[in-house]
Amino acid sequence: MKRSTIEALNDFRARRISVVVVKNLQTGAELIVEERHDNVPNGLAEAVDEAFRTNKSRIIETGENAWFVQSYAPVPRLFVIGAVHVTQHLVPFADAAGYDPVVIDPRTAFATEERFKGVNLIAEWPQDALKPEMLDARSGVVALTHDPKIDDPALELALEAPCFYIGALGSR
Repeated sequence: MKRSTIEALNDFRARRISVVVVKNLQTGAELIVEERHDNVPNGLAEAVDEAFRTNKSRIIETGENAWFVQSYAPVPRLFVIGAVHVTQHLVPFADAAGYDPVVIDPRTAFATEERFKGVNLIAEWPQDALKPEMLDARSGVVALTHDPKIDDPALELALEAPCFYIGALGSR
């Protein structure tokens, strides 16, 4: 892979943008394709669409050329609102399933390093910790506090965003 391609991929990763790299296996030519693409070589549009949809890479043959279509998608994040006992069990499951868990709770008695070792822990109100640009199509939000002062702002932000999942444990 060319250095310029690696640098561009690092930039896309930092901005949490999914891309697909299309490489001609005969010539070595590389092309980075963003989701709204119009620069795909002939015969590869369907394979590129599939790579975006499934995050799987594969080799495609079109006439005389073979192409490697490789997906680069950001790790899905799971924002867990509330550093409660359920969160202590949910976070290891989310991590094992390939999610990047982030726990948000303004209550510093609950949001402690002792209770959540090695977890991205934010001891702030959800409306301060969650920014609209953080909530993308590869983000899920789960509200677990049962406290509308904490859960509701996070749920409102999530409902305005393209999150793939929004869940709440439920109120009293």
